[in-house]
Amino acid sequence: QTVADAALRMKKLARDMGVPEGVDPFATLSFLSLPVIPEIRITPQGLYDVKTRQFLDRD
Repeated sequence: QTVADAALRMKKLARDMGVPEGVDPFATLSFLSLPVIPEIRITPQGLYDVKTRQFLDRD
């Protein structure tokens, strides 16, 4: 129950930061790091589109 409560709090924080309803931020992050998705990479600087050689959603 402690872990479930913490996960709900983290998801709420993600929503407050702009993650839309219907998107699980933690599942999304886990899939983006898989090698079966070669077009996008997570880097310390943000999401990187390998095909266009540009960062995504950088302000």
